[in-house]
Amino acid sequence: MNICLHLKSINKMKILILLFFITFNIEAQVSNENIIFKAKLLTLSQHGVSDKEKLITDIDNKIYEIYEEFGFIFIKIKGYYFCEDLNYLYTVNWCDCNYYISYSKKKDIFYLLGGFKQNDIKDFNKEFQSYNNIYLENYNIEDEVLNKFLIFIYDKKIKKAKKCFQNCIETL
Repeated sequence: MNICLHLKSINKMKILILLFFITFNIEAQVSNENIIFKAKLLTLSQHGVSDKEKLITDIDNKIYEIYEEFGFIFIKIKGYYFCEDLNYLYTVNWCDCNYYISYSKKKDIFYLLGGFKQNDIKDFNKEFQSYNNIYLENYNIEDEVLNKFLIFIYDKKIKKAKKCFQNCIETL
């Protein structure tokens, strides 16, 4: 009789542990979705107005790539910015741009790395350098620009790192 009770309690414990991991995994997926959505919001243009539904649809449809390394989530977002058309005098147009954003899991903060008028590269560098266990030689992120940027950051070459990204400064 004691053996049956013991087996039942072990099975209950297994079920509880399984439920915990399933719940944790769902929360992690939702978190990544929320992180990506907020990152996309950070790339919105100052120009134009849309209704709420169209704006949310546009945000959801932005193309992105995500890389998780070193305690950060790196997000590359394909976006557009209002720019001068150099082919025609006094003409503005929408130009393509790749925005790079890093999310720190430890500090729960976004760092604007590339494509923005202002960036947070110095602040990102401080946090990145504080991790003593990062060995960049072991990693090769698929995005060539981001990979080059991280190598410069790792080597403490901030000025060169800042030059890796395209500037998508809007014409006002």
